[in-house]
Amino acid sequence: MGPFDLLHPLPADRRGREPEANAWIELHNVVVAAERLDEFGPEDYDRIGRQRRVDLGAYEGKRIELYQRFLDWTLEDGDFSEANRTLLAHIAETLHLGPGLLRDSHERAFGTVVHHALADDCLSVDERLLLYKLQHTLGLDPDLASGAYEVMARQRLLVTVARVLCDGKLSPEEADEVARAQAQIGVNVPQRVADMLDEAAARWHTHHAASLPTPAAEPRPRARFTTAGRWREVVFARLLKVFGTPEDLDAFARGDTFHYRVPAVALRGIRAVGRADVTRDRIVLDAKAEAPKVFIAATVSRALRFNNGVLMHCADGRVLFIESDDDAGLHGAIEQMISGRDQGQSSWAGRWRPLFAPERDVALQNVPRRVPSHERPVAALGKLLRTGGWGGIGDLHLSGDTLTLRHKGDTREVTVRNLRGVHHHRRLVWIDRRSAHDWLVEFTTDADAQSFANALLTGPENDG
Repeated sequence: MGPFDLLHPLPADRRGREPEANAWIELHNVVVAAERLDEFGPEDYDRIGRQRRVDLGAYEGKRIELYQRFLDWTLEDGDFSEANRTLLAHIAETLHLGPGLLRDSHERAFGTVVHHALADDCLSVDERLLLYKLQHTLGLDPDLASGAYEVMARQRLLVTVARVLCDGKLSPEEADEVARAQAQIGVNVPQRVADMLDEAAARWHTHHAASLPTPAAEPRPRARFTTAGRWREVVFARLLKVFGTPEDLDAFARGDTFHYRVPAVALRGIRAVGRADVTRDRIVLDAKAEAPKVFIAATVSRALRFNNGVLMHCADGRVLFIESDDDAGLHGAIEQMISGRDQGQSSWAGRWRPLFAPERDVALQNVPRRVPSHERPVAALGKLLRTGGWGGIGDLHLSGDTLTLRHKGDTREVTVRNLRGVHHHRRLVWIDRRSAHDWLVEFTTDADAQSFANALLTGPENDG
């Protein structure tokens, strides 16, 4: 497997005992001599160590060195194919090498591949800075990738961008390469880089206009929610210290964070000020004098509503805290983006909890006597909002007389056939039922609460 020579076993000593190093030599030769992937695997590592009674873990440096040789060989032609990725993954598994042990090898390989692109005199200082920033944005660290070899796709994308920066043109083949790399790693290049690639593609088509038609540009995604905002990065370890009690940590795990504040001590960096745009499949944070930050839905794992803003968790480990002119609307838009669901007439995002008769009666008794009887349930809602027992944000779907509640794989169906009343106050809705316990539902916006209450009373088909 690969153009590498076999190693000769070391001779036995005078007593006929083979050196322990022969165990490593045998594993090396098994990998190098193989012609197909199915001719070697992790079972050979275990078998050789067991038969020779040798701990092959002691040969960590030699195992990494062999992997490095295969890595350099696969990168010689500058094209890191799917077959090469599969080969390296299998070799790493056979040699019992995890991402942490391969980090240095991958970084050295990256430096070798991109060196010529970076060293070329055609790159200006701004372009070099842009390229280094793109390297950071793509997360060229195996520990940040979902797999140890996903980092190679990120490197290939960066090399393509460097090549485009040098010649100023983006061919259809290079555009396909960029698209494949982005789809493979589930990340989009920053908006400034995307604009640069669009301009390079236009220059390429202009130069080849005699033989190739120029396709019409595809319209950019249209934002369905826009708000002015301010954002900073979050130091997650500092944030967790704020949740000092087990009850606080449990509330954070459930997503019940609306009544907490993110303190300034948990934030770092300079606050960016600009606009937050949420489309169907991404959120764009566009700050003044900075390249926009683009997060596609697949890379956003969670959004939590705090009393002073929205906390957004990214799949690569980054956490951002966003303050906006409409925190509730922003949180709802991000939740819809993550779930891939358009807000419709029969579906909403919110959190809920049961309301049993004793608690309901106490809340009604605490309403001042001067409040008219027909207004007492609405007045009681203000006292029920700050009680416990809430779950995290989930989906509510109304179909006929059945309300379906879904949260993190937990699905329950609630009948709303025998309603005694539906009471609405700001973001809170009280579902008052005759034959079962009641329900409280809190939404991210007042408009959603009003829409849900109307749908319960009139049916989702009439919800305007």
